[in-house]
Parts: sequence; C-alpha cells; structure tokens
Amino acid sequence: MRRHIAVWVVALVAVAAVAAPAQGYRLAGHKWPTRTIRYHNATAYKDAVRAGVQAWNASGARVRFRATTRGKAGLQIRYSGSGCGGSGSVGRRVNYHPTVFFGRGCESSSMPLIATHELGHILGLSHEDRRCATMSSAVGLRCPRVPLYMWRCRLLEADDVRGAIRIYGGTVKPVSPVRFCPLFAVPGPPVNVTLAYVNGSVDATLTLPEPRRLIPDYASPPFPELHYYRYPNACPAGAATAPLQRRSPDAYGTQTLRIDGFLPRGAWCYAIALAGSDRSTSPFVTATVLVP
Repeated sequence: MRRHIAVWVVALVAVAAVAAPAQGYRLAGHKWPTRTIRYHNATAYKDAVRAGVQAWNASGARVRFRATTRGKAGLQIRYSGSGCGGSGSVGRRVNYHPTVFFGRGCESSSMPLIATHELGHILGLSHEDRRCATMSSAVGLRCPRVPLYMWRCRLLEADDVRGAIRIYGGTVKPVSPVRFCPLFAVPGPPVNVTLAYVNGSVDATLTLPEPRRLIPDYASPPFPELHYYRYPNACPAGAATAPLQRRSPDAYGTQTLRIDGFLPRGAWCYAIALAGSDRSTSPFVTATVLVP
C-alpha cells in the first residue's frame, strides 16, 4: 500500500517582485552580497541537502552553496518539529541569521526536492504557483503526477533557474530530460532454483531477492512477479522464442510455486527472471525438469 505524505513548505517573507507572465518565478528578500553561500547542515538529511546544493550549483546561476563548519556558516540548516517538510527565510536577511528548518524523521523521496526548494528561498525566490515549479508552495503542484514506484528526481525547472539568474546573473543550463527516477533497483535474478514434476504440475523452489531501495522512502517494494519461458529439451542461447508466462508470488524470499501444468514426456527447460517495478527484468536463470 502506498502512503500519502503531507509536505509543507513555508516562506517567511512576502513577495517583493513578480516576474513577467512568461516567466515562472517570483522574487523576494535581499540578494546575498557574495557569490558563495556557506552553510552548515545539522540534520540527518545529508544526501537530500547535498542533492539540492548540487542542483543549484550546476544550474547556471552565478551563486554557489558550500558546506562549512557551524561557526563559519552564513546559513544554518536545523530541525524544527517533525514530519516531511521544511521552511526557510527568503533571501539574505539583515540583522537575522538565515535558517532552513526541516521536520525530523522523514523517509520520503520528496526530501531532495524539499531541500532544493528551501535553498531557492535562501537565494531570494518566493512561491510560484502558476505553473510546474520547484518553488511551488506544495510539492508537485501543477506538475505531472509521479508514477508508481518513481520519485521526482529533476530537482529544478528552467523557470526556477531563470529566477535565480534574474538575481545573480548567469546562463540557464539545460535541465535534465529525466523527470522521474525509480525508487527501487532492478531486482537480482532468482537464486537456488530447482524444478520438480509433482502430480502433473511443475513446481519451482527458488529464492526471490527483494529489490534494493535506491532512495529512502515510505513506499513498500512492488509485489514480485516472475517472467519465464518454457522450451522442450534445452533453452536456446539467443532471444526468447517461446510464449512469455507470468506468475505473481505473494512475497519475496524462499518459496515453492506451481508454475506450469501437464506436459508431454521429456526434458523441459525453463528460463526464469524477476520483473522490476518498471517492467524491466533481472537476468534469466535456467533450470530443467524431467517429465516421466
């Protein structure tokens, strides 16, 4: 079952400048006086913050985030409350220490996007809700829906970058053509595969490895699905020529499954793989059963 995660993003000052209708950004706060914004991250979201930093540093805007010690940082990243969300001051505040706050204990794949959003506030970007933007007031607002078992890994849209360039100068670099990335790696192949012909049916005893999680997230792995082909005598060395068959076990791990019915006498080879969440498959493994 998929869990729906409430995500909050808060800007701490009102909008001061609005872009022309053709541009999807809104500006607020004061420009930072230096090209480098040094930050200290005191939260456990190291990877998420690093992803946001890398996105902005590679965006083409002439401003960079750089990690440093707490005492040398002009920007502090800390905890406040719990849950999946964040808040941040907009722009360089006078007589105020710029801070980004994240909720504790979030294992959502939205955290890299949230971190990128809050760093956008620090640069001087306010909320933009007229079109798909990283700086929208709610994650994913006006953006294409994230497919099942995927996450939004394109952390910046071109209009977000144009807003930062309006403040700091630079040139928009091409955004990634890949909008969504898989939550889980392609699974490994079944292991310890043995076949037996029992009471007129082919039973497979095998171990199905659970797919590796690529990014922290609440989503459970997809249900396993076997893809397999059946051939008389021996499996071919080339591409599959037999009809594809499917079987959906209830869980990963070691189990015995009935995968075929009555067969003529002789040897039968099965090529078996485990399907991934994006319908790709693991390498095929082969096993042979003798029908008396």
